[in-house]
Amino acid sequence: MLTGVLTGGALAQETAATQGAATQGGATQGAETAPTAPALSVTLTGFTLEPVLAEDGTPELDEDGNPVMARVALEDSVIVPGDRIHYEITLDNPTPEAATDLSLGAQIAPEVLLDPFTITGPEDMALAWSDAEAPELFRPVFEVVEGETLMLADLDTIRQLRITLPRLASAAAATIAYSVTLR
Repeated sequence: MLTGVLTGGALAQETAATQGAATQGGATQGAETAPTAPALSVTLTGFTLEPVLAEDGTPELDEDGNPVMARVALEDSVIVPGDRIHYEITLDNPTPEAATDLSLGAQIAPEVLLDPFTITGPEDMALAWSDAEAPELFRPVFEVVEGETLMLADLDTIRQLRITLPRLASAAAATIAYSVTLR
């Protein structure tokens, strides 16, 4: 679930994406944009994966022998504890100016367990986390020590992610993806 404020320093822009602004099928609902600033668009898409079946009912396989998976929108999914849910946040900058110092919050519900190692996005993206006891205290999710990436986040208590991008070029988009498991 997307929460908080997306801010873009160079654009002096604010886009509020609250619980009511969660998207279904890629259409943003309820987002508010400051009227005087160029707008970035934020889209949150949630889905599950199901195997694609051949006519005889067996799973289709790719060239490597792995099952071919199809995306199923959350509203069309039946989710039970232990199932994995995938989210993609797409930031789109349709303006003629680069957006800088972008910060985006993603709320993690207590009913799900975030897998920080599934988080993907631009190379220059920074991640921080907070918990319910100190929601204003954000700490790095990962730290590199002697060439090894260590996870610093407490998986059981993560309730928010802060995703920071230093720059999003003009007419460019960035996608951040992550997965959670229903407890």
